[in-house]
Amino acid sequence: MNFLHASQNESMAMALEGNRLSNVSRELYDEVICELMALFCRHHPSKREAVLQFIHPFLSRPFPGHRVATVAALSQLLLSAVDGGLSSDMIADIAQSLLRCIDDAHSVVRKQGVRGLGQLVLLWQQQQQQMPAGALVDEQTVVKEVLPAACRSLNDSVPVVQKEAVVVVQRACLVEGLPATGRRLLLRSSCHLQPIVDAEDIALRAAGLDLLGRLCSTAAAAAVAGVENGQDTTHNCNADDADADFTRHLELLVIHCIVRLEDTSGVVSSAASRCLQQVVAALLWEAAPSHAGSAAAAEAAELLRRRDDEHMEFERFVFPFVAMLHKPGDASLMAKRLEICRLYFTPETNGQKGADGASRILGLATCVASGFVAAALARCLGDVAPRPSSLLCSVCRDLMDLVSVEDSDFRAQIARILGFFDILTGPKPQ
Repeated sequence: MNFLHASQNESMAMALEGNRLSNVSRELYDEVICELMALFCRHHPSKREAVLQFIHPFLSRPFPGHRVATVAALSQLLLSAVDGGLSSDMIADIAQSLLRCIDDAHSVVRKQGVRGLGQLVLLWQQQQQQMPAGALVDEQTVVKEVLPAACRSLNDSVPVVQKEAVVVVQRACLVEGLPATGRRLLLRSSCHLQPIVDAEDIALRAAGLDLLGRLCSTAAAAAVAGVENGQDTTHNCNADDADADFTRHLELLVIHCIVRLEDTSGVVSSAASRCLQQVVAALLWEAAPSHAGSAAAAEAAELLRRRDDEHMEFERFVFPFVAMLHKPGDASLMAKRLEICRLYFTPETNGQKGADGASRILGLATCVASGFVAAALARCLGDVAPRPSSLLCSVCRDLMDLVSVEDSDFRAQIARILGFFDILTGPKPQ
C-alpha cells in the first residue's frame, strides 16, 4: 500500500482501496498479493522483468510468507503475458519456478503454484488458437512437465490445491489440437477423481463432476475422429492403455455420478446431471461404437432430460437408467459397483462434520440414493448364476443397520429399498 502511494500512481492506489485490498488477513494474503501484482502489471508492463529479477530469490527462503508472496506474484506475472509482452525465456523461467512449488510443504504455495501452471496452460491454449509465428510456450514442457504436475495435484490432501488442479486439467482439455500424449495423460487423471466427487467441499465436488464430463468429451471426440478416419475403434481401444484405463474408471465413477444426482447441494446435483450426459455417451459408445452406441446414448440422455423436466422421482429414474448401463456377464464389475454403493451407507465415507466439529453426520439423501442404485443393480442380475449372494446379503445387512437412524422419513425409504431385494430369493427351480 505504501509502495503504491510512494510511486505517486494515483490510479493504482485508488484501485487498491476500491477493492479493499489493504485489509490483509492470513486467509486472503496470497489473493491480495495476486491483486497487487495484477494492478502492477497493468500499470507498469515495462517493469515486469525487473520485478521478476527482484522477487525470484525469495522463492527459496525458509519463511513461508516469502514463498507465498513470490509464487502468487509469479502466477500473476505469467497471466499478464497474454498481451505478448513477456519473452519466451521469461515464461520458461517462471514455469520452472512454479513447477518447483508443486511439492512445497506449505499448501498455499502449492495452491498458487498450481494456479500459475493454469495460467501457462491458458497461454498455450491462446497460442494454439492464434498460431503465432514465434511460440512463447514450449509445448513439450507443457505436455511432459506441466500436465503431469497438475494431474498429480488432483491427489493433493488440501481442497484448495485440488480446486486449482481441476481448473488446470479442464483448461488443458479445451486446447485445440491437443497432442495424443497430452490426451492420454489427461484421461489417466481420472484415477484421482473418486475422492474429489465425494469431497466434503461443495465447490470441489461440483468441479470434479464437471471435469469428469470434460474428460468424457475429450475421449469421445478422439473416438469419433477415429471412426471418421476409418480406424478400427475396437482395435485402437485395446491398443491404447490410457483409453482402456479411462473406461474402467468410468464404469465405476458412473455410480458416484448417479448417487450425486441426489446431493443436497443443487450445484452438485446439476453438475452430476451434466456429467452423466457425457459419461453415458462415452460408456455406451465404447460398448457399441457408431450408430448403436449413439442410439443407446440418446435414449439415456432422453431419460436424464425427462428426470430434470418432469421432476421425476429418483426411484422411477434409477431402475431403467442403471439397466441401460448394465454389462451382462461381468460379475466383477457388478461386485465393484455394489461395493461403491455400500460406501455411502456410513458417515465415515458419506458424511459431513457435526456441530461439535469432531463427529460426522451421515448424508441421508445420498445414502438413500445409493440404496436405490444397489437395488437397481440387484434387479439387473435376473436369473444369472452364479450369484453374488454373500455381497447382496452384506448390502441388506448394511441397510438393516440404517433402520435405527432417528428419522422416520429416512427409515421409510430404507424399508422401501429393502423391498426391492426380493431378488435375493434367487431364480425359480426348473
